[in-house]
Amino acid sequence: MRTFLWKGNSDTGYAKVAWNQVCLPDEGGLGIRDVQALNYALMSKHLWAVINNHDSFIWVQWVRQNHIRHKTVWTVNTNAGSWCWRKLLRLRAILQSQVEYRNSYVLIWEDPWHTLGSLIHLLSSGPQLTSTSIVDTMSMVILNGVWFWPLITDAECLQISQSLPTLHGGMDTIVWKSERGTFTTKAVYRLFHPPKSKVDWSSLLVGSFTIPRNTFILWLAILGRLSTMDKPWLSHLDGGCSLCTDGQERNRRKFQQIERPAISLVTIILNECGQRILSAELSCNLSTIALYRLWRIP
Repeated sequence: MRTFLWKGNSDTGYAKVAWNQVCLPDEGGLGIRDVQALNYALMSKHLWAVINNHDSFIWVQWVRQNHIRHKTVWTVNTNAGSWCWRKLLRLRAILQSQVEYRNSYVLIWEDPWHTLGSLIHLLSSGPQLTSTSIVDTMSMVILNGVWFWPLITDAECLQISQSLPTLHGGMDTIVWKSERGTFTTKAVYRLFHPPKSKVDWSSLLVGSFTIPRNTFILWLAILGRLSTMDKPWLSHLDGGCSLCTDGQERNRRKFQQIERPAISLVTIILNECGQRILSAELSCNLSTIALYRLWRIP
């Protein structure tokens, strides 16, 4: 995809814009999906099925019997199992911050129900200090919907007891931290490909009447990535281009040798094109209406 975008069928060419920016939607990019981030999002869907214990999936049952056994997804050895399973486990660190455990069927020491993560990594002697087992569930420390955490004066135990999460009551659930509380591939994709602030010129690149080739050139012009003679790495070329020689004097007079941001120059050019279209004597038909709508002429 990247090679086709910048080189096409040619063997020459170079990337003018970083691929991370190309994959941004209305935040300054072309909206091309980041294949790697999308792959991670789809892989996370399988890992979420294991975390949520979807026993209706035969694959989840097989994983729990052969890979997880008496442990959890969060504490199982990363280097054990097949290549595919190891790849899934590498996504745990990112997903853990978005998973919230509610109520009492989860494991006390191995599941990351606490804001501090898996407690066994924080306090390896925790089961011995609290007289619990590594396989004990939250029902051991919750009584009638209230925390019944052992009163231990150890520093780590105090840190755990002082930052216990709120009990929600109801059925035992594992919730994805979002507005709806449900796991979606789109939400996970944005987790691996974080959004940025929206740019004010994104509307120039979309629309049913836009021409892809012209849109692409306009996008490069706004970002200042067009291969024109004002770039120092092209100064060795001859000045035979009318846009780079005769046009320079015209541009100096028009813009009064004042440096302007790319978006202001684009706005000036668009306004001038709109004025020229208005001054032309065009017949009233569907093509003219489409042209006016394309250039946002009232």
